[in-house]
Amino acid sequence: MMLWVLLVVALLVVGLTLVLIEVFTPGFAVIGITGVAMSVAAVVLAFVKLGPLEGVLALLGGVAGAALIVSWFRKSRTAKQLVLEEVQEGKAPDPKLALLAGQMGRVVTPLRPSGTARIAQKLVDVVTEGVYVEPGTEVRVSRVEGGRVVVEPVTRYAGGQ
Repeated sequence: MMLWVLLVVALLVVGLTLVLIEVFTPGFAVIGITGVAMSVAAVVLAFVKLGPLEGVLALLGGVAGAALIVSWFRKSRTAKQLVLEEVQEGKAPDPKLALLAGQMGRVVTPLRPSGTARIAQKLVDVVTEGVYVEPGTEVRVSRVEGGRVVVEPVTRYAGGQ
């Protein structure tokens, strides 16, 4: 009987240790899955060979061990590297941008496909439909999608248009 107790304890300890190793050295999850399987095997073995009381004790020991691992991990440097602590504040798009639709402007920076254009005496971040546009080129705002101002180059023909 003492051999079974030692085997159950050994399986739990090794299983939880493997889970801990997997947590701190992420890989292909083979080590972690093996650790979980060993922990489950320890609980099943305790129920079958030692009885229900010992099985429940093994289960509680495994849960307590897992809780300690989670608690320890949350305080670790590795966990802190995985959690974004900075708050990013986004701005809603300017509702006045919608008024730019159809207006003409001139490219200030190269559009590759995004850049800056001067439209209605304001510098506006704009984007094209994937075409490169040289600075100084006249553009027309084809549409505004939220905060995205889409422009297209204006071509002038010799006929005065």
